[in-house]
Amino acid sequence: LELCQRIKSNPETDAIPVIILTSEDSESMEMKSIQLHADRFLTKPFNILLLKGAIGQAIRVREKIRKKVQRTEMGFNYDTLVMDSANDKLIKRVVDYIKDHLEDSEMSVEDLSREVGISRVHLNRKLKEILGMSPSALIKSIRLKQAAYLLVNKKVNISEVAYKVGFSSHSYFSYNFHEFFGMSPKEFIIYYMENQDEESIRKLLE
Repeated sequence: LELCQRIKSNPETDAIPVIILTSEDSESMEMKSIQLHADRFLTKPFNILLLKGAIGQAIRVREKIRKKVQRTEMGFNYDTLVMDSANDKLIKRVVDYIKDHLEDSEMSVEDLSREVGISRVHLNRKLKEILGMSPSALIKSIRLKQAAYLLVNKKVNISEVAYKVGFSSHSYFSYNFHEFFGMSPKEFIIYYMENQDEESIRKLLE
Protein backbone atom coordinates (compact mmCIF):
# COMPACT_ATOMS: atom_id res chain seq x y z
CA LEU A 1 0.00 0.00 0.00
CA GLU A 2 2.87 2.36 0.74
CA LEU A 3 4.32 1.76 -2.73
CA CYS A 4 0.91 2.33 -4.29
CA GLN A 5 0.60 5.62 -2.42
CA ARG A 6 4.00 6.76 -3.65
CA ILE A 7 3.20 5.86 -7.25
CA LYS A 8 -0.24 7.47 -7.29
CA SER A 9 0.80 10.64 -5.46
CA ASN A 10 3.57 11.42 -7.94
CA PRO A 11 2.38 13.22 -11.14
CA GLU A 12 5.22 11.54 -13.04
CA THR A 13 4.04 8.02 -12.17
CA ASP A 14 0.34 8.29 -11.28
CA ALA A 15 -0.78 6.81 -14.61
CA ILE A 16 1.06 3.52 -13.92
CA PRO A 17 -1.48 0.73 -13.30
CA VAL A 18 -1.34 -0.74 -9.78
CA ILE A 19 -2.92 -4.05 -8.79
CA ILE A 20 -2.92 -4.94 -5.08
CA LEU A 21 -2.28 -8.64 -4.33
CA THR A 22 -2.82 -9.52 -0.68
CA SER A 23 -3.73 -12.38 1.62
CA GLU A 24 -5.70 -9.98 3.84
CA ASP A 25 -9.30 -10.35 2.72
CA SER A 26 -11.04 -7.49 4.50
CA GLU A 27 -13.26 -4.58 3.53
CA SER A 28 -10.93 -2.13 5.28
CA MET A 29 -7.96 -3.26 3.20
CA GLU A 30 -10.00 -3.08 -0.01
CA MET A 31 -11.24 0.39 0.96
CA LYS A 32 -7.67 1.56 1.54
CA SER A 33 -6.65 0.33 -1.90
CA ILE A 34 -9.57 2.22 -3.46
CA GLN A 35 -8.64 5.40 -1.58
CA LEU A 36 -5.09 5.05 -2.90
CA HIS A 37 -6.49 4.73 -6.45
CA ALA A 38 -5.28 1.17 -7.05
CA ASP A 39 -6.68 -0.25 -10.29
CA ARG A 40 -7.65 -3.63 -8.86
CA PHE A 41 -7.69 -5.45 -5.51
CA LEU A 42 -7.13 -9.24 -5.59
CA THR A 43 -6.89 -11.57 -2.61
CA LYS A 44 -4.72 -14.68 -2.40
CA PRO A 45 -5.09 -17.36 -3.55
CA PHE A 46 -6.13 -15.84 -6.88
CA ASN A 47 -6.82 -17.24 -10.32
CA ILE A 48 -3.85 -16.48 -12.59
CA LEU A 49 -6.25 -15.90 -15.50
CA LEU A 50 -8.06 -13.29 -13.44
CA LEU A 51 -4.76 -11.55 -12.72
CA LYS A 52 -3.77 -11.60 -16.39
CA GLY A 53 -7.18 -10.21 -17.30
CA ALA A 54 -6.87 -7.40 -14.75
CA ILE A 55 -3.40 -6.48 -16.02
CA GLY A 56 -4.55 -6.53 -19.63
CA GLN A 57 -7.58 -4.38 -18.88
CA ALA A 58 -5.54 -1.78 -16.98
CA ILE A 59 -3.01 -1.54 -19.81
CA ARG A 60 -5.73 -1.27 -22.48
CA VAL A 61 -7.46 1.57 -20.64
CA ARG A 62 -4.19 3.53 -20.30
CA GLU A 63 -3.33 2.89 -23.95
CA LYS A 64 -6.71 4.12 -25.15
CA ILE A 65 -6.32 7.29 -23.09
CA ARG A 66 -2.77 7.82 -24.34
CA LYS A 67 -3.83 7.44 -27.96
CA LYS A 68 -6.80 9.73 -27.49
CA VAL A 69 -4.69 12.46 -25.88
CA GLN A 70 -1.99 12.03 -28.53
CA ARG A 71 -4.56 12.25 -31.29
CA THR A 72 -6.02 15.39 -29.74
CA GLU A 73 -2.61 17.03 -29.32
CA MET A 74 -1.98 16.53 -33.04
CA GLY A 75 -5.48 17.63 -33.92
CA PHE A 76 -7.16 20.93 -34.60
CA ASN A 77 -7.80 23.34 -31.74
CA TYR A 78 -11.08 24.95 -32.73
CA ASP A 79 -10.85 27.70 -30.13
CA THR A 80 -7.45 29.07 -31.15
CA LEU A 81 -8.06 29.65 -34.83
CA VAL A 82 -6.09 32.51 -36.32
CA MET A 83 -8.33 34.20 -38.86
CA ASP A 84 -5.66 34.67 -41.49
CA SER A 85 -7.19 32.75 -44.38
CA ALA A 86 -10.51 31.89 -46.00
CA ASN A 87 -10.19 28.33 -44.68
CA ASP A 88 -9.76 29.53 -41.09
CA LYS A 89 -12.81 31.77 -41.41
CA LEU A 90 -14.86 28.92 -42.83
CA ILE A 91 -13.94 26.56 -39.99
CA LYS A 92 -14.59 29.29 -37.40
CA ARG A 93 -18.09 29.86 -38.78
CA VAL A 94 -18.83 26.13 -38.86
CA VAL A 95 -17.57 25.51 -35.32
CA ASP A 96 -19.35 28.56 -33.90
CA TYR A 97 -22.61 27.41 -35.48
CA ILE A 98 -22.25 23.90 -34.07
CA LYS A 99 -21.51 25.21 -30.56
CA ASP A 100 -24.43 27.65 -30.70
CA HIS A 101 -26.85 24.86 -31.67
CA LEU A 102 -25.37 22.03 -29.61
CA GLU A 103 -28.64 21.14 -27.87
CA ASP A 104 -30.47 20.80 -31.18
CA SER A 105 -30.62 17.07 -31.90
CA GLU A 106 -31.90 17.88 -35.40
CA MET A 107 -28.84 19.92 -36.40
CA SER A 108 -27.63 18.59 -39.73
CA VAL A 109 -24.92 18.97 -42.35
CA GLU A 110 -27.53 20.76 -44.49
CA ASP A 111 -27.89 23.36 -41.72
CA LEU A 112 -24.13 23.92 -41.74
CA SER A 113 -23.94 24.24 -45.50
CA ARG A 114 -26.75 26.82 -45.48
CA GLU A 115 -25.03 28.76 -42.69
CA VAL A 116 -21.73 29.08 -44.58
CA GLY A 117 -23.33 29.45 -48.00
CA ILE A 118 -21.77 26.51 -49.81
CA SER A 119 -23.11 23.16 -50.98
CA ARG A 120 -23.03 20.08 -48.78
CA VAL A 121 -20.60 18.40 -51.18
CA HIS A 122 -18.25 21.40 -51.15
CA LEU A 123 -18.43 21.67 -47.34
CA ASN A 124 -17.64 17.97 -46.97
CA ARG A 125 -14.64 18.30 -49.26
CA LYS A 126 -13.32 21.42 -47.50
CA LEU A 127 -13.58 19.97 -43.99
CA LYS A 128 -11.88 16.74 -45.00
CA GLU A 129 -9.15 18.78 -46.68
CA ILE A 130 -8.61 21.09 -43.68
CA LEU A 131 -9.49 18.95 -40.64
CA GLY A 132 -9.38 15.45 -42.03
CA MET A 133 -12.98 14.73 -41.02
CA SER A 134 -16.47 14.98 -42.44
CA PRO A 135 -19.03 17.58 -41.25
CA SER A 136 -21.01 14.89 -39.40
CA ALA A 137 -17.84 13.66 -37.67
CA LEU A 138 -17.01 17.24 -36.64
CA ILE A 139 -20.48 17.73 -35.17
CA LYS A 140 -20.18 14.49 -33.20
CA SER A 141 -16.65 15.35 -32.02
CA ILE A 142 -17.72 18.73 -30.65
CA ARG A 143 -20.84 17.25 -29.02
CA LEU A 144 -18.85 14.53 -27.24
CA LYS A 145 -16.00 16.78 -26.09
CA GLN A 146 -18.54 19.19 -24.61
CA ALA A 147 -20.26 16.23 -22.94
CA ALA A 148 -16.96 15.14 -21.38
CA TYR A 149 -16.37 18.68 -20.12
CA LEU A 150 -19.81 18.84 -18.51
CA LEU A 151 -19.39 15.43 -16.87
CA VAL A 152 -16.14 16.28 -15.09
CA ASN A 153 -16.43 20.04 -14.56
CA LYS A 154 -20.12 20.76 -14.05
CA LYS A 155 -21.10 17.52 -12.25
CA VAL A 156 -24.16 17.17 -14.51
CA ASN A 157 -25.72 13.69 -14.54
CA ILE A 158 -25.19 11.54 -17.62
CA SER A 159 -28.80 11.64 -18.90
CA GLU A 160 -28.92 15.42 -18.66
CA VAL A 161 -25.56 15.77 -20.39
CA ALA A 162 -26.78 13.61 -23.28
CA TYR A 163 -29.66 15.99 -23.97
CA LYS A 164 -27.56 19.11 -23.45
CA VAL A 165 -25.25 18.08 -26.28
CA GLY A 166 -27.97 17.02 -28.69
CA PHE A 167 -28.45 13.28 -28.13
CA SER A 168 -32.11 12.31 -27.81
CA SER A 169 -31.27 8.81 -26.56
CA HIS A 170 -29.22 7.99 -23.45
CA SER A 171 -28.12 4.64 -24.88
CA TYR A 172 -27.07 6.15 -28.21
CA PHE A 173 -25.10 8.82 -26.37
CA SER A 174 -23.32 6.22 -24.23
CA TYR A 175 -22.50 4.14 -27.31
CA ASN A 176 -20.98 7.11 -29.15
CA PHE A 177 -19.13 8.31 -26.05
CA HIS A 178 -17.52 4.90 -25.56
CA GLU A 179 -16.61 4.69 -29.24
CA PHE A 180 -14.98 8.15 -29.15
CA PHE A 181 -13.19 8.07 -25.77
CA GLY A 182 -12.64 4.34 -25.34
CA MET A 183 -14.66 4.20 -22.11
CA SER A 184 -18.23 4.74 -20.95
CA PRO A 185 -19.34 8.11 -19.49
CA LYS A 186 -19.35 6.56 -16.00
CA GLU A 187 -15.86 5.10 -16.44
CA PHE A 188 -14.67 8.47 -17.74
CA ILE A 189 -15.93 10.26 -14.62
CA ILE A 190 -14.46 7.66 -12.24
CA TYR A 191 -11.05 7.58 -13.92
CA TYR A 192 -10.52 11.32 -14.11
CA MET A 193 -12.01 12.09 -10.72
CA GLU A 194 -9.89 9.44 -8.99
CA ASN A 195 -6.69 10.44 -10.75
CA GLN A 196 -7.38 14.19 -10.87
CA ASP A 197 -5.81 14.11 -14.33
CA GLU A 198 -6.72 17.70 -15.18
CA GLU A 199 -3.94 18.18 -17.72
CA SER A 200 -5.08 15.19 -19.76
CA ILE A 201 -8.67 16.43 -19.61
CA ARG A 202 -7.58 19.84 -20.89
CA LYS A 203 -5.69 18.31 -23.79
CA LEU A 204 -8.48 15.87 -24.51
CA LEU A 205 -11.04 18.64 -24.86
CA GLU A 206 -8.99 21.03 -27.00
